[in-house]
Amino acid sequence: MAFKYAIYRIVSNEENWSWIRWNEAGDKLLMGSWELLINALNDLGFGATQRTSVMKNFYSYGFKLESDSRSRMLDENGVEWIILQHDHFVLPPSSVDQATSLSFTRAGASNLALARGNVLELYKIDLVLKGTTGNEAAGDDYQYNQNSVGGEEFDLPMIQERSADTTKRPQMHLVGRWSLHGKIMDMIAVRGSKQQGGVENLLLSFAEAKMALVSFDQGTQSIVTESIHYYEHEQLQHKTRNDEVSCALRADTEGRCVAMRIYDDKLAILPLTTGNDEAKPYTDSYVVDMRGEAGVRGVRDCVFLAGYLEPTLAILHEPVAMWPGMLDTTVDSLVVTVVSLDLVRRSVSTLNSVSRLPYDSRTLVAVPDPIGGVLVVGASSITHVANGTVSCISVLNKVAARGIGVAMVDSIDDSNVSLGLVLDPHACACAFVGPRTAALWTQQGYCFLLTMDGDGRLVRRIVAKQVAGSEPGAETHAPVADTWEDVGVAPSCVAELRVSYDDDSGVSLDSLLLFVGGMAGRSILLEVEDRGSSGATGNGDATMEMDADFYGESSAVPASIGNNKETPEDRYRFTVYDELLGTGPTVAMEIGARSPATSGSEENLELITCTGNEWRGRLRVQQRQIQPEIMASFDVPGAPVRGVWTVRCVAEYNIGGVMQSAADSGSLSSLNDRFM
Repeated sequence: MAFKYAIYRIVSNEENWSWIRWNEAGDKLLMGSWELLINALNDLGFGATQRTSVMKNFYSYGFKLESDSRSRMLDENGVEWIILQHDHFVLPPSSVDQATSLSFTRAGASNLALARGNVLELYKIDLVLKGTTGNEAAGDDYQYNQNSVGGEEFDLPMIQERSADTTKRPQMHLVGRWSLHGKIMDMIAVRGSKQQGGVENLLLSFAEAKMALVSFDQGTQSIVTESIHYYEHEQLQHKTRNDEVSCALRADTEGRCVAMRIYDDKLAILPLTTGNDEAKPYTDSYVVDMRGEAGVRGVRDCVFLAGYLEPTLAILHEPVAMWPGMLDTTVDSLVVTVVSLDLVRRSVSTLNSVSRLPYDSRTLVAVPDPIGGVLVVGASSITHVANGTVSCISVLNKVAARGIGVAMVDSIDDSNVSLGLVLDPHACACAFVGPRTAALWTQQGYCFLLTMDGDGRLVRRIVAKQVAGSEPGAETHAPVADTWEDVGVAPSCVAELRVSYDDDSGVSLDSLLLFVGGMAGRSILLEVEDRGSSGATGNGDATMEMDADFYGESSAVPASIGNNKETPEDRYRFTVYDELLGTGPTVAMEIGARSPATSGSEENLELITCTGNEWRGRLRVQQRQIQPEIMASFDVPGAPVRGVWTVRCVAEYNIGGVMQSAADSGSLSSLNDRFM
């Protein structure tokens, strides 16, 4: 057995991860015990006795120690870990951990920033004209005409003329890719300074408690670090290490500040400048102890709310820690507290609080106007909270009643209990596609449209309609009939983009795009089409808000979506226009040649991997080099060809390639006269 294959088997065994494993980015090997490594190699048939001989094998296969003091690392138990790296790993990280939209390269640009482990990727969204109609795939149809140039006849491939289609479709184009010194935990867009000309900056968070503000340099076409904010001070730390959730970034809807969760129940607040004379887009940051100033303990999630004069934060927390063994006595232990941040005095004020929420609630989703409030997403229920009250608790399975106390029985909505759905809130992604409709992707890749039905701002029920994926709990994992199978993604994040363009008649159109990042398999860019009558809904919402301002909330005009017989899947349509393929997670793999005749050549080897999970599993074929598909071929008279280029013709045909030979320099002019 080869040494590198033995190391692969050792690292792949989960029982060995306590002393040997990959780092979070997957590009370095961490090893904490020479004795255990030598014993594991000997169990596989090696006769290793000394660490020097093992290191010689590492060096022979291209591994090397990190330079300087980075070659060793101490963990929380004082164990020294050796760090080995390799310059030629097969693939960089392919899963998308975080995504955010912003105008990064220039003012008004539609950019999309993606975090893949320690790799930051930047894309621009372009609207491209497609020359195809219907569901026809884009491509060139060749026809062959007999042509004569210089007295010799040869076949030139001609591209057939297609019917004109001026439909603009979004596409992603890579701008740059940068490898950073650490895994990106979270990222968010912030407003830039006046000197930057209206562009936005990117704020990144890193473990354990660090933030970095980066901008785009047009001169070098690369990123530049504007500032670094460090909160790993000893007086802020508790006895336990930080975790991934504690590095989450949240931005105020009005762009007034950014909050990052750090140790325990502390928040690092970075105020952003709103004037035009400041040289930098932020002021000095500070740390707020939510336990001492607001009495908030056990923070699980937080989100900023819109429509307030000051930055307002909704916090989901658990004042008294519990575990499943306490369900007989305590089932509704969570609280949502809304606090206001005074950036000048650096103080916190509590506005309202809602208690006795289901114990398995994990994340918050801000609800836009006209409803407002937050959605509290749990493993078995989705709860709507607004203005200090619980308006609706939608249960997703029969077990959900175990987590709802007696005080909240009147708010239960059981219209979705037949789904039998169990959510992992941290592995779900949610985005609003309309005033009352949200798209929810679950950890299994199912996609649901959630419609909040009620009168005015009061939500009486949340109707969930599955639009992608197999039936929850089914053994066959076959896709549900009449669903949009192509939007099924195992999500890690979702980012919203607004793209404006003019149609043929000069009318300005606004398109809503969603990028759904995938942890397993592919990530997709889709367009949300609203086929409903938005004008009537908008007028009704405006009237409702005006009446609420004058006469109070109870006198508002009812605006119930239940009166509309149009279902959400009829009103909203998702169309996938672009995707990024992922190579993980890899379940199994094999290496072989494309054909028996080429089995002796390493250049013709292919790597076959099983990727994905459940009904999204698929086979992926990876090759060492590009394998072009020959669409057409023809002979060119004369001496060997010296140059090849493409020409866009102004006539009715496009010539795929024009070649000029050294013997007949007049061939090009003859082709120009004939086709142009």
